[in-house]
Amino acid sequence: MPSVKAQPKGQSLAQVTKDWWRWSVDLDRNGGANPFEDTTGAYASAGHMPDSHMFYLAGIAGNTGTAIDGVTTQSRAFEVPANDAILVPVINTAETVPDYEAYLGKSKVPTIDKVEQYIYDWKNSYVQDKFLLVDGKPVPLDNSYVESGPFSLGSVEPGDVGYDLFGLRPAGTEQQPAFAGGYWGVIKGLGVGTHSIEFGGSIDYSLTDAGFGPPDGTVDFSYKVVDTVTVVPPSHYHPGHHHPNVTPCGTGLFDR
Repeated sequence: MPSVKAQPKGQSLAQVTKDWWRWSVDLDRNGGANPFEDTTGAYASAGHMPDSHMFYLAGIAGNTGTAIDGVTTQSRAFEVPANDAILVPVINTAETVPDYEAYLGKSKVPTIDKVEQYIYDWKNSYVQDKFLLVDGKPVPLDNSYVESGPFSLGSVEPGDVGYDLFGLRPAGTEQQPAFAGGYWGVIKGLGVGTHSIEFGGSIDYSLTDAGFGPPDGTVDFSYKVVDTVTVVPPSHYHPGHHHPNVTPCGTGLFDR
């Protein structure tokens, strides 16, 4: 598989992933008509910024997919313009000091250090599995981990994906400082035609009065996304156009 450079349009991957988090948190849940609860691909392009030349894929927030053999699964089919790179959130997490405080209660105000410790533990203890396949070919993820922060996720309100699906609290509070970590892929150069992108993983942790704790041997969340992506010339791209009856073919380029 040919290789390409990892720098997306002159930005660091850390900056690109911060932008992805802000995009996802700020999305209107819209009664389920959003990229995270999308079951067809009709809403995959919500919030897409054509000038960025970066198409954000959505994962699964909580248990918004369909459980198949204990794995929360979601399948979608949609178009992507050929001049866009594709950002894949293989498996990731973010936490903010205000949200952690809302979970712990006012009597146990968390520090930035504790939020950073959560991100560290998430990578080194909680993630049990991760995978990315492009056109059926596994992509190595050993060097695809990205950590970012501190930054702001903005404020959240009921009706936002950040509030309703991600569970960020409290409403109306600037969600900062925020810290994020995760495994990501940037796919460039997919040829015009239909391609398959599969990604996901699993998490194991415990919850205590003091916050997140070590794995307890029971997988808390396991998920898999199967996206059938039809790459089209930019002049033929139609946001929201999904392709329910297509067969993936071809090989793409992977960049991280």
